[in-house]
Amino acid sequence: MKQLKKAIFISLISAICLTSPVYAAGAYKSESINGIKINHVDIKIESNIKPVVLNAGNQMNSTDSLANMAKNAGAFAAINGTYFEAYGGIPVPWGTLIKNNKVLHISNGGSVVGITSGGKLIVDRLSFDFEGYINGQFRAIPWRINHPSTEDDAITIFTPEYGTAVKVTAGAKAVVVVNGKVSEILTSDFSVPGNGFAIVYNPLVTHLVDERYKIGDEVYYKVKINTTYTNPEDWDDVACGLGAGPSLIINGVITADGVAEGFTEAKINTNSAGRSFIGAKADGTIVIGNMGSATMAGAAEACRNMGLVNAMCLDGGGSIALYYPSSNVN
Repeated sequence: MKQLKKAIFISLISAICLTSPVYAAGAYKSESINGIKINHVDIKIESNIKPVVLNAGNQMNSTDSLANMAKNAGAFAAINGTYFEAYGGIPVPWGTLIKNNKVLHISNGGSVVGITSGGKLIVDRLSFDFEGYINGQFRAIPWRINHPSTEDDAITIFTPEYGTAVKVTAGAKAVVVVNGKVSEILTSDFSVPGNGFAIVYNPLVTHLVDERYKIGDEVYYKVKINTTYTNPEDWDDVACGLGAGPSLIINGVITADGVAEGFTEAKINTNSAGRSFIGAKADGTIVIGNMGSATMAGAAEACRNMGLVNAMCLDGGGSIALYYPSSNVN
């Protein structure tokens, strides 16, 4: 039996990892491309290597160091992942998270990297729509998933992967679904059952709960993925994915345009800064790495010179981290 190896593509609140007790030391390289120092790990996905997305503490609102997350997962390589609330309040993620073929968090800006069950890496600018069904009829339009909503008219899905108690604001109502059926309707804080999910209706829309739901109703939801450069079917087989951005290269074409992906800060769009990235070569080799000071355009050109045909920026600045213990990387 082959031993399973893991690689993790992570952030300090979420991350991407690859697991294995041993991996070739030669997979790590430190080089200068166009004057930019780049540390990177090149990984050929084999049957005994599993890419995974991690959350700190298996929660949506916790933080940890990349090294701790990688060690706890038994990863041989890992890199920081999506953006998160780092300066105040609950440290919730801001990017898309897909784990075990399940969408657990979304962002309708930036780009998303996905890795299929067969190890193929794809990148695209995605948006998401949710459809809620009651007794087989389309009756709800949730806004987001596993992210607390402050808008009075918001409708939010929470799954067991949220990891901590869901706060229910005064006047809101939560429809709790267990084994596909409404088990209770709550007005106070709760934990999502392991065999179900919940839909929280904030105060201005709680009348919809009274009108549409009753105990025992069959309830489920669907996630629609809207693509830009790829086919929606390409994402059906994505086992893990993580949103950040901006994208650098998609299908061999440089796409580095932060404004087009909803980014407004100069430190992302135009300034030189330290950057983390993930990408893939034409032969399928996945590359994770950090760059020294580089503009987004410079980062894209460097990735192209490395032979990448798909590439995306991950969270940068103080969040930059690369884990590959055999080479003592940061």
